[in-house]
Amino acid sequence: METFEDRKNFYIVMELCTGGELMNRIIEQQVFTEKVAASYFKQMVLGMMHCHANGVVHRDLKPENYLFGSDDPDAPLKLTDFGLSTYVPSPDSIIRDACGSAYYIAPEVFQRRYTLAADVWSLGVILFLLLSGTVPFGADAEQETEVYHAIQRDPLRMDGEEWSKLSAAARELVVGLLEKDPSKRYTLEQVLAHPWVSGKAASDTAIDQTIVMSMYNFNKKNKFKKQALKMIASTLSAVDVQQLRKTFHEIDTDNTGTITMDELSVALKKLDLAETTDVNSLMASMDVDGDGVLSYEEFLVATAERQLVNHQQNIWWAFCEMDRDGDGTITADELRQVLKDESPEQVEQYMQEYDADGDGRIDYSEFLKMLLPKDLKYKISAY
Repeated sequence: METFEDRKNFYIVMELCTGGELMNRIIEQQVFTEKVAASYFKQMVLGMMHCHANGVVHRDLKPENYLFGSDDPDAPLKLTDFGLSTYVPSPDSIIRDACGSAYYIAPEVFQRRYTLAADVWSLGVILFLLLSGTVPFGADAEQETEVYHAIQRDPLRMDGEEWSKLSAAARELVVGLLEKDPSKRYTLEQVLAHPWVSGKAASDTAIDQTIVMSMYNFNKKNKFKKQALKMIASTLSAVDVQQLRKTFHEIDTDNTGTITMDELSVALKKLDLAETTDVNSLMASMDVDGDGVLSYEEFLVATAERQLVNHQQNIWWAFCEMDRDGDGTITADELRQVLKDESPEQVEQYMQEYDADGDGRIDYSEFLKMLLPKDLKYKISAY
């Protein structure tokens, strides 16, 4: 809205959206129907058309980036968080840098050759989630790389019972949005003209409440781990990432911008991770596009998470921040204080998932197991 600056700071005045997140509004509604979903989705499409008309591709469309302007029932839905967006000179411009949030990334993004159509795919994933309570690809994956592989390789399936209760128009629209070939994918203009989006073909029947809750829980899942990683990251310096970048370029001696299996082995030795990591399984899991080599981005993802084991002092600090009474464990009450926006049921679910010995508390070793890759071998350092 406005910017100011003084000798020390820049100040950015942004629009205040007081209506909360899209998912929270849906949960608060007593009845959620296809017609309501269609009205929300139409606003998403119109907002995206405005961005594309001005040469902006968002690249990070997901439910949590949609907020309502106010608490009013008819408040407009606002698209936020343009941190990954970029300008394109023309609608057909090819974009090559890969980015986005897992579950919502279009398959062509992994090939580093995509257009504005990638945003249309992300809208399709959001609609799939609104109607079925889950995402179309990688919903049960434990690692992000499994999600990436599913997006590229798995067929679209809509054979669950929830889909049989939805209108044929809704199902047809989802198929058109989630076409893996971007040249065959619906355009935003086609989506806006679709009878389901206009509301003419959308059903008035209420969507099953269990589906609504599944959608809400999926969108919020593992907030505990995300909060812990956020706290840890706040204590790490940029030097850690700089060292990874330096190591990558040292290993990439021929300056091709990629590293092979042999080069990855050398890199892990330099990072003191060779004894704790199976190079073959790591290469298989992180070579997202399946070309037999790792790009710089894939290398960072492959090593940065494993680097956490070398920063146990930072992990210990985050654990102690959550362990409010200092007794060496995190109780459900303490976790509720950390995750203030989570429901008691969700906090209890986290406790059951990560409390391996079933004593009703999460100790430091259980905390570590939550954060670190399952195939990583490590020793616990005491502080």
